[in-house]
Amino acid sequence: MAATRAAESLEGGQDRREEDRTRHAASRAAESPERRQDRRDEDRARHAASRTAEDFEDTRTRLDGQRARQAASRAAEDFEDTRTRLDGQRARQAASRAAESPERRQDRREEDRARHAASRAAEDSIQRRTRSEDQRRRQAASRAAQWTFMEGEAFRYDPANNYDSHPQLYIGQMSDVCPYCNALKWHAETRGMCCSGGKVKLPELQPPPEPLKSLIGPTSFEALRTANSQICATFREACQLHGLLEDDQQWDSTMSEAAAAQSPARLRNLFALILAVCGPSNPKQLWESYKKKA
Repeated sequence: MAATRAAESLEGGQDRREEDRTRHAASRAAESPERRQDRRDEDRARHAASRTAEDFEDTRTRLDGQRARQAASRAAEDFEDTRTRLDGQRARQAASRAAESPERRQDRREEDRARHAASRAAEDSIQRRTRSEDQRRRQAASRAAQWTFMEGEAFRYDPANNYDSHPQLYIGQMSDVCPYCNALKWHAETRGMCCSGGKVKLPELQPPPEPLKSLIGPTSFEALRTANSQICATFREACQLHGLLEDDQQWDSTMSEAAAAQSPARLRNLFALILAVCGPSNPKQLWESYKKKA
């Protein structure tokens, strides 16, 4: 058989595999439930016997081959292939677990635990380190492979694809409500991220005081210049009517004191200094009040 397959052409190998898949599919479709269960038991027994006879190098070679084939297969997948594969895996696993009896489920879990314990007990320090490195490498490769189908997808965007429904992209709706602070949360979001389970309590936001409340949401520059239903000539005038600016009372007092004791030249210098540094809200009115004394 090995010599025959070695002599196969690429097309011949592809045709043979297609025939094998068709024959297997037809054979399994005709199986009775009892025959299917017997076949699976035989497969498990054969695999268990084969793996029991493996040494460390055989196991490592087999796992490396599996990972290489799996990586090559997933690298060739497109968006729909990945989605179909993941859906098929979930369906098969759900069907298999749903058909298990409680005894079979318990046996499977105990077999898994016993196999893992025996495997790790037989490890030496080098094998343990190698296994840990393999696990880290597999995890990194698995996480990277999960997003291989999205590489360059922005340049091949297809509006017909419902990307939101992909299990690796869809994160659900914020439908869960925190019972303590009423914050909206995703279903898989870590509990306590919003208020630490009611330990953090913040006061509710109060409406802003006037005149800030009246200034929220202007729709035009004219609305910004409106104060007390009156359109002002300047923004400064509107701010003054809203009480956002200080009036000129202190500058008026300063000019009044200077007018009583200083010369007109010094009074003019003081007025210029007030204009340059202090920014009075109504400089014209301030000047008109003291121009006769200046």
